[in-house]
Amino acid sequence: MLTKCFHNFNNFLTTMSNNTTITIQGVLSYPNLFTPQRNGLNGKDEYTVDILIDKSIDIKHINAAISSAIEKKFGSDSSKYPKNLRLPLKDGDAKGTPEYAGKFYITCKADAAKSKPIICDSSLQPLQSPSDIQAGDTANVRVNFYAYDAKGNKGVSTGLQGVQLVKRTDTPFSGRPRNAEGMFESFADDSYEMEQSEDMFK
Repeated sequence: MLTKCFHNFNNFLTTMSNNTTITIQGVLSYPNLFTPQRNGLNGKDEYTVDILIDKSIDIKHINAAISSAIEKKFGSDSSKYPKNLRLPLKDGDAKGTPEYAGKFYITCKADAAKSKPIICDSSLQPLQSPSDIQAGDTANVRVNFYAYDAKGNKGVSTGLQGVQLVKRTDTPFSGRPRNAEGMFESFADDSYEMEQSEDMFK
């Protein structure tokens, strides 16, 4: 039995003070959750996913967690923070992709050499296949924010700890239908089957 790894999402709306690990509910994009892929920039094998968050949703818990990560790394005096910090919460409208329009997004990563994110359904049962969870699905995503200062680059990154499927979509971002009803028509009689059988013996 998979142990319970996700707290109630709403709890984070009132308990965000100095916590850099939170759960974010949003729509998944580019989920790469079962087989790590090589990051060409750092040479690491990583699990990755983008979380899309509608701009109508209150994101104060996300901003608070990011601020906490910055404070832990650079101290409490904001006047001494490095300029041009790279922040993980980005504007989806600037991406120019229809699915990202009207949303914020966060790219989350997990180093495959260190850990593998937990992927489960609403009953906390493990999901095993990429077909179990796809782009366009709604999920709770457990993340930790951490600030970095390396080789002249300074900012906040997002670590991926786990994903809990909340709601499936019938229209994944790939445009391919998830179910047979979206791919085939239903036949009310066997005329099509009979025509096919007759063609085979001509």
